[in-house]
Amino acid sequence: MRMKIVKRWFDERYRAENIVYQLPKGTLFLHSKDPKTIDSVFAITSLIGSFFNDIIEVKGGTAHFLEHILGGRPNKTFKTKNQIDNYEFGTKKYPKIHSNAWTSRAGVIFYGTSHHKGETRLLKRIISMMEFDPEKMNKYIEKERKIILSELGEKSKPQKNSVLQFWKFAFKDLGPEYQRYVLGTEEDIKGIATNDLQKFYKVIFNRDAVILSLQSNLDISEETETLLNYADEIVFQNKNKIDKKPEEKIENQFRYKHFFDERATNIYVELSCFEKDLLKIDYNQRVTRILSYNLVNYLIFEIIREKKGYVYSSEAIYNSSLLAKYNSKGICFSTNKQNFVKALNEYFKIISKGAENFLKTASGKNWLESQISGTIFPNTMEYDDDYGRSKASHYLEGYDIYDYSKLKKAVLKVKSNDLTNYIKKVFLDTPHLVWIQSDLNEKTIYKDFKKTDYYKYQSKLPISQP
Repeated sequence: MRMKIVKRWFDERYRAENIVYQLPKGTLFLHSKDPKTIDSVFAITSLIGSFFNDIIEVKGGTAHFLEHILGGRPNKTFKTKNQIDNYEFGTKKYPKIHSNAWTSRAGVIFYGTSHHKGETRLLKRIISMMEFDPEKMNKYIEKERKIILSELGEKSKPQKNSVLQFWKFAFKDLGPEYQRYVLGTEEDIKGIATNDLQKFYKVIFNRDAVILSLQSNLDISEETETLLNYADEIVFQNKNKIDKKPEEKIENQFRYKHFFDERATNIYVELSCFEKDLLKIDYNQRVTRILSYNLVNYLIFEIIREKKGYVYSSEAIYNSSLLAKYNSKGICFSTNKQNFVKALNEYFKIISKGAENFLKTASGKNWLESQISGTIFPNTMEYDDDYGRSKASHYLEGYDIYDYSKLKKAVLKVKSNDLTNYIKKVFLDTPHLVWIQSDLNEKTIYKDFKKTDYYKYQSKLPISQP
């Protein structure tokens, strides 16, 4: 074996052995040996996603458009669509292959799954997606344009799209790539030209941005290694680097926005703020964050829903995929017009004093003990066909490898005042974005919102840095 081991670890929680290799020409490859599965899942991850459309100076949606062409159209290995279909179909002698690709803001992923007896055939199919004649892109561009415009569908009506309007509200000081879908706008898609695709293709598989991953229950065979080395050579030949990275600067500032949704049957309220996305894991901080959000959500359920009847659903939210350097975290709940002000006032009571008082009671102490117990004695993790790819992506980006044993040690140290201090610092004293969605008149919503104790407190807070 010519591959060099650069990192090895056992995932105690997922029960998989993970090995990161460096292939002969320098490409990284993660093999996750997973005894839970009879599948093989292979992925090629490029960290050049839609964030880079503006940096590369191509039209919005180009990364996604290129993914469509590379992932599904004939290439240098499979010359026709019929060849692709016949290759992916299963027979009585070998298993079928499912191949796909998807684009996010952070990257583009080409992947496939098969029964492990079809592993080498699977690798050949997915690796073929890397090799495309740029001069032939014009052959498929109009067909893909129609498909992507159909995919865009209702998303093409931005004024009625709550997701797009939230992004415009939350990311108002960032570039246009943060305020649109990875598909781009209808205008973007109609304007994408062959040279946009060729320009993006030049950099998507550059050696600094690509990692390969294989999740299976098999050892690496000679045939598999040969195919990996072939992919390594493709990446090695691509010397087109991107020196610039997405630049982001965002602040925590109290702002609020109502979105009119004629189909809404309730009032949806989301309260969120930002934190820096750190490469190094602070396990004490992570435990404190998780338990604090669990506690607030628990008290919303017990007090505002079960006791008062002011809300009928709530959830702690955490999103690490919308921004490159920050994560979004918060609480959301659904209420109605009669209980909107009451629900927010009760929420303010929880974060200002209620959580602290609860943790001093016998019930609060039992709750915290139960949360600690749930970490020490976790449930079985279900099989995840994206496990290997996500671990590979995080490794290439430079993140710490998640160590569940360190999380268990951290949770044993947690005290009730850690949670109350966090809740005061983050929930109460950090300015939040307030997103309200309903079928009610905006002036009525704003008038009622300004009556709440939450508004009166948050509106006085100065801007802060995540």
